Amino acid sequence: MAVRFAAEGASLVLADRDDAGSVVETIEASGGVAIATRTDVSRPEDVDSMIETAMQRFGKIDILVNNAAIASTLVPRPFEEIDLSEWNRVLNVNIMGTVLPCRAVSPIMRGQGYGRILNFGSNTAVRGAPNLLQYVASKGAVQALSMSLAQELGGDGITVNVIAPGYIETDNNLANSAMVDNIRELAARRRAISRAAVPEDVVETALFLISEGAGFVSSQVIVVNGGPA
Repeated sequence: MAVRFAAEGASLVLADRDDAGSVVETIEASGGVAIATRTDVSRPEDVDSMIETAMQRFGKIDILVNNAAIASTLVPRPFEEIDLSEWNRVLNVNIMGTVLPCRAVSPIMRGQGYGRILNFGSNTAVRGAPNLLQYVASKGAVQALSMSLAQELGGDGITVNVIAPGYIETDNNLANSAMVDNIRELAARRRAISRAAVPEDVVETALFLISEGAGFVSSQVIVVNGGPA
């Protein structure tokens, strides 16, 4: 997404707990503009620093994409066997890691009279999924809060939408054999489009939702999973 957005002219702040420098280098090599910040989106001080960095460098924030989550490292297990500490960790990152950036940018976007917020949910929150209830619950919360936030911010020219992907074969997901074994076959059987989903499958949908052309599209959950929902 970052590389594609940069190709369309966006100047990017890439926030990650790890070093996003390689993506910055890829973008700059193609003539784009990007900087990286080490950010844990579940920590208010990290989020505030990220926003301050963006404002100092670019003077405004038009677009926020919240795509950080604990997912690929989870081991599927029955509901009764999910430790409470894991519940707290997943909910803190997946929910508050969306809430905190939204809260930090909303005054800036209100002042501009313009903004695009794109949050990532999951198609598991639309139709359910066994053995990953901590993850499903967190993504259901993201989708619900996005619908409400869209109503709060719409009068200030800000849209809030959600992409709810199905299982996508990212490097992280493929590295987790438990995740692959539990979900991959099930996802393939359900799809109308019978092939594996890859990250590029969500990029064009994301690009539309942050574009000028989506100015009258808000409070929507767009399921990108090869159909059906």
